[in-house]
Amino acid sequence: NQKIIEWRNRFGAKSINRQNRLFDLIREIRKGNFVVIAPDIDLGPKDSAFVPFFGIQTNTITAISRLAKACGAEVCLMITTLNPDKSKYICKIHKALPNFPSDDPVADTARLNQYFEEEIRQRPAEYYWVHKRFKYRPPGEASLYD
Repeated sequence: NQKIIEWRNRFGAKSINRQNRLFDLIREIRKGNFVVIAPDIDLGPKDSAFVPFFGIQTNTITAISRLAKACGAEVCLMITTLNPDKSKYICKIHKALPNFPSDDPVADTARLNQYFEEEIRQRPAEYYWVHKRFKYRPPGEASLYD
């Protein structure tokens, strides 16, 4: 994870994490800089929604949609994969998502999960499965990690 953050920062990207202040991110976007936000982090129930990810209602941040809407920013998916001999990473940045964001951040978040799920299904061994992606559960649902 730290190596990916260093790589992103080397090319001028700003990564969102728990320490970033929202207005710092907005300032970077409005300056025309790009900001990298990992949509598959589970930061808890605040500013998140339960949307499908591999058929499981998964707590997912809605910040990408909300920030794009607030700043008039385009959203592009970035996927990192290993090259065939697994000696280095290849980064692919897709074109901006059409009609994104919409007026519904929850629907936008579900759409992002769907895009990433499709990418992960192509190379499931390369996804970082060890982090607790399904940590927070909808009210009344049991933990998936017990």
